[in-house]
Amino acid sequence: MRITITGGSGFIGTELSKFLLEKKYKIVIADIREPRIEELKEYFTFCDVTDPYQVEDVVKRSKLVFHLAANPNPGLAEKNPRWDMRINVEGTMNVIHACLRNNSRMVFTSSAAVKYAPYSCYAISKRTAEKYVLHYVKKEGLNASITRFWNVYGPTQKLGFVIPDFIEKLKRNQHAIFIRGTGFDLRDFVYIDDIIRALWLVGRKGEPGVIYEIGTGNQYTIIELAKMIGKIMNNREPKVYPSKEIREWDRREIKEDLENIYKLGWRPRVSLEEGLKKVIEAKRNE
Repeated sequence: MRITITGGSGFIGTELSKFLLEKKYKIVIADIREPRIEELKEYFTFCDVTDPYQVEDVVKRSKLVFHLAANPNPGLAEKNPRWDMRINVEGTMNVIHACLRNNSRMVFTSSAAVKYAPYSCYAISKRTAEKYVLHYVKKEGLNASITRFWNVYGPTQKLGFVIPDFIEKLKRNQHAIFIRGTGFDLRDFVYIDDIIRALWLVGRKGEPGVIYEIGTGNQYTIIELAKMIGKIMNNREPKVYPSKEIREWDRREIKEDLENIYKLGWRPRVSLEEGLKKVIEAKRNE
């Protein structure tokens, strides 16, 4: 079976590509950037998801499409909402139509931001894309499921996200860390290996039109996260200095609905402490 991964050169896409190759599937890594890993480059095809012809080219002959290509950064969405909408909504529409024409199954990767920050530009684009997927499932028979990720992290995640950013800050200063926001907003951190297992389950067993939230069910404040990272790295909790800035996507309350993903037999295997140790060890060896 041939499988296409849009956004296949990104953090999650790279790990999913490696996973699928280990299972001996034929894959197409569709992205605007080549994979960082040399062994994956032979599977790469340039594809800008805002171009319907390029999308058609990478989807045809694929039985399954994981649509990961997106703007993953809420801050960038606030700065440039038109660009964010083009990628997250128009790009998704192009994948939907290509899957319909080629009778391909689609897994759309959304974000839990649609629940906790519904009025942020990022969440608006993701929720709009979700609605289009659900519309075409109902009206045109699109074979598609939706996944909503909570905060994904792992050893190869780049700077610009909270865990690699905190690790970098604590490398420079073991005693104190300055953070954006109040520090009391809650997040659920899901290790990359658990995310990949969930994606694969949804790809194989997910039902059309069903939304699968993927989280651990455990929540931590940003202050707790910073202290945990400091303790693992330096055997001491750093002093945490919040900025008091309140951002649209920060939240004090999380209501997770993991029932659908649990029905597929998925459970998280990696605790936050265990996952942080893996990430910190990898960053030390870079």
